[in-house]
Amino acid sequence: MIEFIQNLSTNFLNYVSRAESFYVVESSLVLFVAFLLDLFQRKTLFALKEKAKRTKMIWDDVVLGALPKPISIIIWISSFSYVADIIQRATQKMLFYELFGPAREIGIIVCLVVFALGLINKAEQNILIHSEVSDQTTIHALAKLGYLVVSIAGGFNLIADFRPKYFRSHGLWWYGWNRGRFCCSRFII
Repeated sequence: MIEFIQNLSTNFLNYVSRAESFYVVESSLVLFVAFLLDLFQRKTLFALKEKAKRTKMIWDDVVLGALPKPISIIIWISSFSYVADIIQRATQKMLFYELFGPAREIGIIVCLVVFALGLINKAEQNILIHSEVSDQTTIHALAKLGYLVVSIAGGFNLIADFRPKYFRSHGLWWYGWNRGRFCCSRFII
């Protein structure tokens, strides 16, 4: 058993030490740095959140309460995307780029929507707790309206991101809009 482990470790070290397989080490380092960065931002935001609880303003609690999860997701999405780019450059396979390019864009949009929804949720909770004169029904109705607006805007952004690349790169939708505008302006003038 010990010989097997020694043989396996020497084979792995020989594989990693070659120049064409250095991407494994580089990818591991990127993921380790992402882990450290995520840990640092969580600890920092937790300390700031504890300090913000002692203030009288409710908006610092709201922002710091909604911020940690989306930042963590953005850190991990960016690191996985960068690792996919490293692997794609090393192996010359376009599969990684085709999968992780749109996933990164969609993930960042989803994170922004999650942040906005968390902001609305924390604001609703803090206003209901700290305000004596507020009407609970009105606060809940405004929060639901905020959820609806953010969800619809996020959905439209995701739909726009799923457009075929041909229309994005060649601007055919822009051409049609300009052409229609030109025709209308010809008749008006």
